[in-house]
Amino acid sequence: MSEQKKPMLHKVLGTTEKLIEATSGMEITLPKPSRRSMRTSAATNSIIGIGLTAYGLLTPHKWTLILGAASIAGAVVMYNEAKDCG
Repeated sequence: MSEQKKPMLHKVLGTTEKLIEATSGMEITLPKPSRRSMRTSAATNSIIGIGLTAYGLLTPHKWTLILGAASIAGAVVMYNEAKDCG
């Protein structure tokens, strides 16, 4: 059977757990997000990003274009992570 690729977010959370355990001596477990919660987060980020981008285009507050683009980029990354999760 082929080994399933572990999503990057889960790798980062696992590394963070080990680092905290090594430095503090306490054993902790961080919750791993599910596919559904990651897709919900991606959808929310997309909506907020589109709203910020539209606001930046329609008003003189052009800095919101950067926030909107960053939110949309984060949504794309989160959606790709959700595809690998499961």
